[in-house]
Amino acid sequence: MHGYYKIEAVVLKRANIGEADKLLTLFTRSHGKLTVIAKGVRKVTSRKASHLELFRHIQGFVASSSSIPILIEATSLEIFSRIRKDIRRIAFAYRIVEQVDRLCPENEVHITIFPILLQSFRMLSNKGSNFETVSFDFTHNLLWELGYLPRTTTIEGQKLESFLEHILETKLKSNSLLTRVTSSI
Repeated sequence: MHGYYKIEAVVLKRANIGEADKLLTLFTRSHGKLTVIAKGVRKVTSRKASHLELFRHIQGFVASSSSIPILIEATSLEIFSRIRKDIRRIAFAYRIVEQVDRLCPENEVHITIFPILLQSFRMLSNKGSNFETVSFDFTHNLLWELGYLPRTTTIEGQKLESFLEHILETKLKSNSLLTRVTSSI
């Protein structure tokens, strides 16, 4: 990956660095999970900023560098606006991206996971979707694709949580938000 290359990605995480930059974790179609720097994106005049919100489906160009790649251009392909307007949808979206972030290693291509991630966000955005079912299906598909679970096996409820915690060797951070959101309904 030298020079410039085009990516299609979903924004998984963001963190401020320096005065005007962000460190982004993206899940890309062609390069797997990728950490990049978006320079100047926190400036008021940045044209990229609105395209780099969490859960966005984006297209962009990345420049290789000796350390962390630099995202030089980005445009939104899908914004999943319903997710951003509903705290329950946000909680389930966080759960999905946390699983991808924690289970998929950096720079390892997972060509089958990217469309599953997009489809899950589309379903979370649909009016009338059952968020628990979307999350359950995503978790199983992710575990199947990564080889943690045989395709003929499904795990329900607390057993699935325990299985994930065993693989991750810790609890999912998004579970605390999910618990608060679902218990307040």
